[in-house]
Amino acid sequence: MTVEATTGPRASAPVEIAAAAPGAARHAVDHPLAITAALLILVFGSLNYPLTPILVGVISDHLPISPAQAGLVATADMLGMFAASAAALFWVRRLNWRHTAFGMSAALVGAHVLSGFCTELAPLLAARFVAGFFAGSMMALGNTVLGDSTNPERKTAIFNIVQQGACSIAFLAIPAAVDGFGSKGAFGFLALYVLPALGLSWLLPAAGRWPRPEAAHGDTGGGAPLSGSAVGAIVAATLPVFMFFLAFGASWTYIERIGVTAGFTHADVAKGLSIATVAGMAGSTAAWALGVRFGRVLPLLATTVFQLVALGLLGFFLHGFFAYAAALAIYGFFMNFATSYQIGVALQADRTGRGAVIFLLMLKAGVVVGPLAGAALVGADGFTGPLVLAAVFFALSFLVTCVVARANRSRPAANPVAAA
Repeated sequence: MTVEATTGPRASAPVEIAAAAPGAARHAVDHPLAITAALLILVFGSLNYPLTPILVGVISDHLPISPAQAGLVATADMLGMFAASAAALFWVRRLNWRHTAFGMSAALVGAHVLSGFCTELAPLLAARFVAGFFAGSMMALGNTVLGDSTNPERKTAIFNIVQQGACSIAFLAIPAAVDGFGSKGAFGFLALYVLPALGLSWLLPAAGRWPRPEAAHGDTGGGAPLSGSAVGAIVAATLPVFMFFLAFGASWTYIERIGVTAGFTHADVAKGLSIATVAGMAGSTAAWALGVRFGRVLPLLATTVFQLVALGLLGFFLHGFFAYAAALAIYGFFMNFATSYQIGVALQADRTGRGAVIFLLMLKAGVVVGPLAGAALVGADGFTGPLVLAAVFFALSFLVTCVVARANRSRPAANPVAAA
């Protein structure tokens, strides 16, 4: 059975639906294969930024590039992702999702391969910007599919679980690849790792669904011109995400260097990073299990408190590997625990049909600014400056979230599915 899915002023190609119950129909974005493909494409596109610490270390150790310059390479990656999210505002409801995902995945594989052959700063910056752009485009598409589906908060939690599992494998595998092939080994591994996205692209629906029949306040559809008030509301709702990921970018970029500076071996640091990703899986699982039983503000308050504890351990009480591993476990758990609640706050305020993309746009803006700000604060005392900056912005993120959540409670959600 097919329906015409509206993605703009004109109807798109027919999109298949499947019966969810007698007398009801379920859109293609809810098909298990489509959800699986979207989750994995989102994961493959997202790997650039959680793997930043180990890539910064590889670049610093195997290329004539300083740690501060390696931070700029991370920024180029994130800047490409930011540009991709901004561009996706205009194409994500208009282009065929299958064809777009395939092209973006192929380009990302090529950009990773190209990065491995760059031995100087300028070409590497360009290659990583390109890699970030295509990775960010994959993320924008995958996140939009999940945002169009039912229960997007829980699917976001599942994404985080899968992402952290993928990162845990990568943290353990990349050092071996680097030992054999240097920086080419690291980027070559990434190219092979994301290769399955090419096949998964064809499991996506050709288009999504917007507006939903339940949408309130006269939504005009994803392809309609974006009004200033609608965009302003969702940007305000995602401002805490910008602050949160600025804090993440400033601190996570140097997590590997903090461990090395403290005297831990590269193998120990890799184990610590792997522990962080496993803890991140646990955090996402906790968010999935809890849902919105305790609302969204209380889980984000817990996140803020424990992130400050983790940063304090890293900055001032890093005595032995146990303290390092414990700090990374706390950090990883709550970074992933928080995301489902943040996107729930954002989607509740969405009137544009592009809330999932704007969420990623603000996230990427944070991880662009964060490494830059953190690099500026690296000094003779080591990495205390980036950690203090992160603590300030984690706290600010929570305070602004409280304001946004209070404003959201005063009006019904434009996307009722976000609260499911």
